[in-house]
Amino acid sequence: MFKNKTLVDVTTSSSIIIFGLFINRSVATEATSLGLILENYSVNFSLISDNPLSHRILLPFLSFILNIHVQTLNILLTFLFIYLIQSYLSEKLSIFYSFLITTAICTTMIFQFSVTYGGYPDVLANILLLQSYKHKNNKKVFSIYFLLLLLTHESALFLLPFFLYIFFINKTKFKEYLPLLIAVVFYFVFYFIANSNQYDVSFYFKPLLNDPFFWFKDSYNVLLIGIFSSIKFLFLYLLYCLYKLKNLRIEWFLFFMLVTSQLFIAGDVTRFYIVLFLPILVLSRDLFTKKLAPSKTYFFLILIILLNITTPKYYVFAPGEIVKVNDSRIHFLDIYKMKS
Repeated sequence: MFKNKTLVDVTTSSSIIIFGLFINRSVATEATSLGLILENYSVNFSLISDNPLSHRILLPFLSFILNIHVQTLNILLTFLFIYLIQSYLSEKLSIFYSFLITTAICTTMIFQFSVTYGGYPDVLANILLLQSYKHKNNKKVFSIYFLLLLLTHESALFLLPFFLYIFFINKTKFKEYLPLLIAVVFYFVFYFIANSNQYDVSFYFKPLLNDPFFWFKDSYNVLLIGIFSSIKFLFLYLLYCLYKLKNLRIEWFLFFMLVTSQLFIAGDVTRFYIVLFLPILVLSRDLFTKKLAPSKTYFFLILIILLNITTPKYYVFAPGEIVKVNDSRIHFLDIYKMKS
């Protein structure tokens, strides 16, 4: 049974990836922008480095020890990520529905960012976030995954209250918090030792001394399209899941607000919301397990896939920049232009 499921998940996820690459229209094979910094880090690796992103150590470290170009590694990790999504969904959902949801995810920047912008650590961070959530009941394993997540991207700190809230409502004993405490303390020690002082805390917080809304105002004019472009019409599906699963609204509302709080200290709007893949997966499993999904839900998911395909991808980043990614003639439903 296990072997059969694994084979089906591998086959299904592979076909979904091919479809995702086809509609994305390209695959980045070289590092770009900030990805170049991590690529340089992986080539000239040392624990204490002058690299501006030396605190984001895990992806370049893996690239270094495996002797694989950082973007080649990212492409392999993207395949792994989609497989993990498909496998996680198919544990509770039929192959058909897990296929539709994973395909819908592949029509968003959750998948398309890492195959478009080379060298960024987002896909590795997504894998570790998913693994952290899956092992949340085993605090030692969770703490290891969460530490690795922090070493991939420091923005994981914003999600720490979300996990603490889950632990609290599950009546976690005080001593069970110790592995997580050790992990977080270790990360902060490493951060302040390894950080090169170029993209340190002051880089994000210094502008706030003059204007507390500096970063928010920076992207204000393109804020909504930046948020929408992260998962596009899957926002409708996410809202539908929350409507049906009333008992889970608080924790996932907290998750969303913690993600949104990043808008006040940095400007990579679209990238912030890529982590919404997690509530999509978790809520989907609950929705179908509790048999709250109507029998015709697949029509809704197919419609979302079609809408996502026909809607252009926009990437919003600091300082309030917006880029249309891999535009195509099939992108006739341009919400940003309609707004303009």
